[in-house]
Amino acid sequence: MILTTITIITRNRPKVLKDCLDSLTKQVPNQGFKVVVVDNSLGDEETKQLVLSYRDSLSVSYFVESKVGIPFARNKAIKESKTPIIAFLDDDCIVQKNWLYSVELYFKFSKNASILVGRTFPKEKTISSLVEYWYYCRFFESNVIRNRDLVKLKSGLIIDFKNAAFRREIFSEHLFSSDTPFGDVGDEDIEIGMRLFKESKLRNKSIFFNRHMVVYHKYSESLYRLFYRNFWNGYSNFIIEREKGFHLKNAIHIFSNSFRSNIETYFVSRLQKVLVYFFIVVYPFFSRIGRLYSLFTLYFSRDILIPQRK
Repeated sequence: MILTTITIITRNRPKVLKDCLDSLTKQVPNQGFKVVVVDNSLGDEETKQLVLSYRDSLSVSYFVESKVGIPFARNKAIKESKTPIIAFLDDDCIVQKNWLYSVELYFKFSKNASILVGRTFPKEKTISSLVEYWYYCRFFESNVIRNRDLVKLKSGLIIDFKNAAFRREIFSEHLFSSDTPFGDVGDEDIEIGMRLFKESKLRNKSIFFNRHMVVYHKYSESLYRLFYRNFWNGYSNFIIEREKGFHLKNAIHIFSNSFRSNIETYFVSRLQKVLVYFFIVVYPFFSRIGRLYSLFTLYFSRDILIPQRK
């Protein structure tokens, strides 16, 4: 019996998608799962041919979602997944070979688990990717309850769809919303994550962090991209808080020892260390500017959406 469908959404990025699919062919065991790829372009022929070329090594299906936007593509992937477990990856992720095994094993032995979220490390050691990774660790540390090897999440803020797995039934009433800010740098995963967390509590289920679910992800490739993303994250955070009633802020010191230990092994020089710490301090200001911009647009326009990836 096939337990898991691994879903990937993509848009005009066949080169990074190839690396992701290559890593899935190396899963141990390497059979017994399905892969659903949803192309969110208007049908990029290069992407289509790439996906179809993996049919000999993966049980892979290719679909097109013509409505541009992550929520539409994710919902299409959920609709096309028929297995008891639905797992999500981004197209720029590379998974460790025991990633799927750790997902299915934990769901098998814990009937109380409704969602698993894994560990996501940076692919590269650039300044921008390390700053973004630092704040990923910050959100993680402030939103988990540590009690044993696998720890519980205490909010939906870090239900991270680039490395997560779900029991299918949780999507029976909850899909991605298309009426909140979304796009290339939106927070549609935070919005649905908060709803899924609430649903899990109502069902007396728990959401766990599984340290054995390891992927390597391409964080922001430049400082421009880093601050651009954070500006629009601040914008969409504010709207989600205002319209959905969720509280998305975290009060935690950005230079705690746990954060340092997560990142300092990546430094390649003293200069890089200084620059990373400098931009860690600067980074939150762009989010705050995005929040102010959202407040400004509240009085002048209700139609601004976050830009889509070209």
